[in-house]
Amino acid sequence: MRNLPPKRKRSLQSWLIGVVGAIAAAAGLTMTSPDTHAAVSDQTIRWNVGGLAFALASPNDGMGLLTLRHADLGAVFLQPPDQASKALLWKVELTPDPSNEKMLITVDNTAQAASRTAHRERDELVLRWVGVKLPNDDATIDVEVRASTDPETGFGAWRIAVRNSSKHGIWRVIFPVMELSPIDGTGQNDYLICSPAEGRSVRNPIGLDMPPQEDGPQMPLTTDATEAEQRKQFGSNLGFGAARPHGLPYPTARGQMQLSAYYHKVGDFYYPARQPGAGLYMATHDGAGYPKIFFYTPQPDRERLVYEVAHFPDESAKPGLDYAMPYPMILGGFAGDWYDAARIYRAWALKQAWAARGPLAERDDVADWLKRMTLMLRADVKQLDNRIELDRVLLAAKEFAGPIGVQWYHWSEADKRDCVRYTTGAGAFPVQAAAPAGFDEIVATMQAHGAHVFPYLNIRLWDTAAPGYDEVKPRVSRRADGSLYTSTWKQLTAAHVCVHSTWWTDYLAGVAADVVREHGVHGLYLDQGGAAHFGGAYEYNTCFDPNHGHPVGVTRDMVQAEHDRAAAILKAGQSHYPGLVLTGEGVAENFIDVFTNKLIHFEIWPGYVPLFGAVYHDYHTGYGRTVRLEPPKPGDPLPAMQIGWQLVVGNQIGRLWTSSMQPKYLADEAVARHLDYVKRACAVRERWSDFLALGEMRRPPHLLSEVPTLTTEQGRKTSLPGILASTWASPDGRLMTIVTNIADQPLEARLGVASDTVTGESVTLHGDESATLPLVHDDGLAVATLTIEPLGIHVIEWHPKR
Repeated sequence: MRNLPPKRKRSLQSWLIGVVGAIAAAAGLTMTSPDTHAAVSDQTIRWNVGGLAFALASPNDGMGLLTLRHADLGAVFLQPPDQASKALLWKVELTPDPSNEKMLITVDNTAQAASRTAHRERDELVLRWVGVKLPNDDATIDVEVRASTDPETGFGAWRIAVRNSSKHGIWRVIFPVMELSPIDGTGQNDYLICSPAEGRSVRNPIGLDMPPQEDGPQMPLTTDATEAEQRKQFGSNLGFGAARPHGLPYPTARGQMQLSAYYHKVGDFYYPARQPGAGLYMATHDGAGYPKIFFYTPQPDRERLVYEVAHFPDESAKPGLDYAMPYPMILGGFAGDWYDAARIYRAWALKQAWAARGPLAERDDVADWLKRMTLMLRADVKQLDNRIELDRVLLAAKEFAGPIGVQWYHWSEADKRDCVRYTTGAGAFPVQAAAPAGFDEIVATMQAHGAHVFPYLNIRLWDTAAPGYDEVKPRVSRRADGSLYTSTWKQLTAAHVCVHSTWWTDYLAGVAADVVREHGVHGLYLDQGGAAHFGGAYEYNTCFDPNHGHPVGVTRDMVQAEHDRAAAILKAGQSHYPGLVLTGEGVAENFIDVFTNKLIHFEIWPGYVPLFGAVYHDYHTGYGRTVRLEPPKPGDPLPAMQIGWQLVVGNQIGRLWTSSMQPKYLADEAVARHLDYVKRACAVRERWSDFLALGEMRRPPHLLSEVPTLTTEQGRKTSLPGILASTWASPDGRLMTIVTNIADQPLEARLGVASDTVTGESVTLHGDESATLPLVHDDGLAVATLTIEPLGIHVIEWHPKR
């Protein structure tokens, strides 16, 4: 057909559409007359799968997604555009020259094509676009989309394939493209969940009732700074935002899982609603760790949120290379909220290679001190004597219950020498093992008292002014335009060494082995480890140096190289201490088999829901970013919010600066009160470690009492309810709820769990003393009521049905 005259092509195309429509109807594919909600010029394609009803435009109109409805609950997640011919489903980005962003060519499902057809093959919907014309070019591509039923979830499994007949290379394939609309008409009770850091539930993601940034667009779907703030801080456009052009790249610290969902919910962002609302589950189920970008771009003027997933070929922009999506896009309808979506994802995720070693409670290769660690300290004396930290840490080890960790910055000779110039840096670039005299004795003493040391090591950067750079320079990553990949912070220019370099891996593994052997540490904090490094913006990519001998650009090879490098570092360190622990910042899911611990990206943030914990808590450990004991201004609830939320979501509480316990600070009444709160939180975490350290996160209890909302002026003015609570199952099947009051007044907490999960007419309440509370059964819930004093912590021990 590609060589036919244009008039003959159109005639044949019309005939094919008619034939395909007849065949499809006979085969069970519904192609109806015009949809009453859309300007459809021919026929609408309808396909029901996984609890969702899809309506796609006719082949004449490009077969884009017109509407998407929850088949059982009737909620509509996507309203049709003004014209059916504008409805989108996919985009393909190609380039004849990856060094020049302006050469990027984008086509989508509405582009001119020789033919477009829809039919059913057994239980699959098959959509084909043949001879899709590229702009200003005689070349074409063919695209095929298939939708079937995922055998594990029962949801729809969607895939896309591109046959590239052009001389251009495929930069990315964007699929699906879904222009989500308000579910309830206003959007005020609509939520989007995604995984920037450990999870976020964003209310009204289309309206985004947040003030715009002074110097650029607000990007509140991510926990990272906006593009404008990045420029102000670093002097360059790193652009970490969930919207285009940046997006949440996976697997990175800013996109740790592949899960998203869009749902309707009345009430608090965290606690469950009495009546579950309709939800749309959206996730790639990729167990091999291919790189991808999740874009969430609000368009409030159109009342749309554009959800897109970008997929990368195995060889970036290689001319003429085809693409076939090697994993499914899972789309399904569910009832519930963030927790329900996380449980669906968990059922798949725990079958993947990164979880194959099993839950922590069953692993004898993970040290018990890590499993039950209660607190992470932050040690950093910069140029001062390391011995300053010894007394501070020993005091903390005495005052706080359970094993604790010590994340240590500026511990080495190189750190102390270079921190004068690295005003924003945390360590030496490159890492070096030599430490001032006596460091190993300091470490040994701390660890003998239950404080386990994690020295800081940066595993990505090399100072261009440091000795040895001439040898490193040929191994530095190059951008697509051929320039060296470097970053600048004030006086420092640091090169990003190619992750594929075996020389670099050997160097890092050697340093790690030396640090463990010479200093006897029990852990290593690998900054910028536990995740890949790339983004959605064109210039934020990985190595394009053809002389390095690896597939260039953003590829699965790149992700595997990151994983293999960390595994080599762990192996080298464990040859000297078998129980060595690796921790990193924002470790992505497919790195948790190497990193059994991580620094949690943010301890509080607007809409932070523990998605990662709901999926992986009993398989992985993590600690918070900050514990601040002194309010930023009198009366601000920030310290209580940080401490209480970390306790409730199951974090090792962190990070507390070692200097926080000095007498000059404790003279402040607020500091002393919050330090006492941390101590009691650690004691509760230690006592109930079978739940809070090794347990499985269950659905939060229903909070049935009215409680005040607390808001801090810090962290984008984060708000939390005054009563925080979570429910946990121990490895042996016991069930408990932990609850704390972060307000400055006593509060009543009426907490309910599903009646069919517990038995008995009472529960045991643990606090300063144990007591018995009656259970009241109320419309399917078993409800316990208690009054909690300010900063009080209680545990409700339920009697689960076996």
